Amino acid sequence: MKLFSPFLVATTVLITAASVSAQNVTPIQVALVKGGNPQGYLSGANEQGILMARTASGKPDLIPFSNIRGEGVDKLINFVERGKALNVGNTHFGSENYDAAAAAFQGVVQKYSYLVDVPSNFASEAMFFLMESLKRNGDYEQLFKLYNTPLGQSVGKVLGARYQEPFKSQGRFAMLGGKQFDALEAELKTLEQPLTNENKLLGYPTFPAKLGPRTLSELSFLRAHVALNKKEDRQGLEDLYRSLSYNFSNQSTMARQAMEKITQLHLSDPGFKADGIKGRSLQALVFQKGTRYGEDSLADGAKPFFSRPAITVTAPQGADRPEKKAGGEDSLSGGE
Repeated sequence: MKLFSPFLVATTVLITAASVSAQNVTPIQVALVKGGNPQGYLSGANEQGILMARTASGKPDLIPFSNIRGEGVDKLINFVERGKALNVGNTHFGSENYDAAAAAFQGVVQKYSYLVDVPSNFASEAMFFLMESLKRNGDYEQLFKLYNTPLGQSVGKVLGARYQEPFKSQGRFAMLGGKQFDALEAELKTLEQPLTNENKLLGYPTFPAKLGPRTLSELSFLRAHVALNKKEDRQGLEDLYRSLSYNFSNQSTMARQAMEKITQLHLSDPGFKADGIKGRSLQALVFQKGTRYGEDSLADGAKPFFSRPAITVTAPQGADRPEKKAGGEDSLSGGE
């Protein structure tokens, strides 16, 4: 994904500065503990509360967080422009058009970055979905560039609980994009189960099943890249296959990247034999990838393997063979 060229540079500078001017205001209605539900124009927030003026050009007054109804970051602030601002990006995101979604959310981030410190603000929400679009598009380097900006980090500070686990996942993929393999490995180890009882038979730690297939697929994918960075190709290959087994087609780009890396590892293996077990495994993988993404998605070295794998059915040992008709033909198959 090469969406962000100079546009990204401008956005990053803007997000980092997070400056506020008199013209940067958005209409809101706020529910107060004392004072009713006044309407006004929000220009930002500080550690004590939000800054709201009665008119778009008026001088803002401080409304303490303690006087705004709601718990924690879930303050009862109605952002009048939120729905319209996020609508285009949400539509593209829902249809899995992540390029267009990222562009739309980036526009919101640029326009409303002055809201960075306001609880549950929609600029941070747009930033979350911008980073999620980058993650789902496999653009981990750009994700790394945005994740540690003030507005990127605001996701973990001002948005509610439902954003926090996905935000942690974005952080792990940002580490991958920034090639911070030591930090990523340390993070993954905190999520692994210890090697006890039946886990010892596997020879390496697993992740708890309670995390769910999507998270297990992601963690296996990330751990594979940690292993490959350490030249532990066998472990990396196993985790890439494991990532695919958990994927359930819900993270298309990551699945495609895993398939491509597996293909590369097999074809560069000096012990690889096309008619061996690895060759048959590769054929099945290449057929799946070519069928799912098109034959043009296959690397040149993989295209010879693009054919439907043969299915061999072996009769159970000791099973009776079908009786034969006169002339030697099988009564069921009609002969060869």
